[in-house]
Amino acid sequence: MQFIPSIHTINHLVKAVLGTIEWLFGNPNPTGELVVINYHGTPLKFSSNFEKQLQFFQKEFTLIAPSDINSFYNNTITKSSKPFLLLTFDDGVLNNLYAIDVLNKYNLKAYFFVVPDFINTKVELQKEYFITHIRPTIHSVIDNKDEDFKAIGWSELKKLANNGHQIGSHTKTHTLVNTDSVEKVQLEIIESKIIIEQEIQLETVNSFCSINDSSLSINKTSMDLVKKNYDYFFSTYPGSNLNDKNKLLIYRCNIESYWLLGAVKYAIGKWDQKRWAAKIHSFKKLVE
Repeated sequence: MQFIPSIHTINHLVKAVLGTIEWLFGNPNPTGELVVINYHGTPLKFSSNFEKQLQFFQKEFTLIAPSDINSFYNNTITKSSKPFLLLTFDDGVLNNLYAIDVLNKYNLKAYFFVVPDFINTKVELQKEYFITHIRPTIHSVIDNKDEDFKAIGWSELKKLANNGHQIGSHTKTHTLVNTDSVEKVQLEIIESKIIIEQEIQLETVNSFCSINDSSLSINKTSMDLVKKNYDYFFSTYPGSNLNDKNKLLIYRCNIESYWLLGAVKYAIGKWDQKRWAAKIHSFKKLVE
């Protein structure tokens, strides 16, 4: 994809240039590292760009499925000469089905973190729910189709789970904040798990992903509940899952399907991690 002024900001272009420079000397991630990618919506118009991103990942990384994550954290994963990479998608937006079509083409599996109340909202009201609770600021050039604001249904999620993808909790309502009451926290963390397990008929949902900024949505009470009810916690911060190998603090790099490849390189490189160091240091205290 070329730079498009109506979509890409100057800041994005700067990151693309920096990312391109950083990768001139090869993949900055060492062998054995696990890079976890976080996508949100994947509109149809960007499917070809999304596919090019996947092709880049396949060239530079060994892509693993959600079923491989346990072996990574148990140090039993099959060794590779490349770093590992895992794909995740937040919010469960209907346009993720276009990304799934591309994933199927390459026989790739991913995590999908979903919001039960979003799914259970009447279809005609889902756009309002999405804008109110999930993404208040909409870029109309990027998201402008019905499927950009609606949720993947339970029946489709069940098919995804049966096909090797993993469904995780992204809270019950996507409104969790670190000042919520104990009752609200229990609803968001425990009730969401129960609903997903019942709707998809899963034996267990073992992964939880915080919303927005982990420091703003997670406190000691909610983190303790995550530890008791889930095996894996996915954060909103990039970092090294090799150096800080903790399945209850999995670092993720946020990118989007419309991004320039250079900006993707910047996000999954090492230079971008420096600006998150203070937040990560503070947040790690909740996990310890």
